[in-house]
Amino acid sequence: MFARLTTTVIGRDEPEVAAEIVERILPTLQNLDGFKGILVMADEGSRVVHGITLWDSADAMERSESVARGIREAETRSRHVIAQETARFRVVAFHLTRS
Repeated sequence: MFARLTTTVIGRDEPEVAAEIVERILPTLQNLDGFKGILVMADEGSRVVHGITLWDSADAMERSESVARGIREAETRSRHVIAQETARFRVVAFHLTRS
């Protein structure tokens, strides 16, 4: 499994709308071959939002790059974004307990 981590720092004047953004982009992501999931975390104090998308292979993650770039650009175009960085990783361990 592979992961793309996008870290975004938003301005203090911006509302934190990460959950609404996920709802809006999820159908697009789900239509991409190899998409396995998304996790978004926000630190309200520092205004940092981390988004992790999971992919079944490096090739699937690579093929999704142009769509991911388009989503990032569309979702940040009208917002006060201080910084944004994207990194790619191989997932070496993953465990999720279901309740």
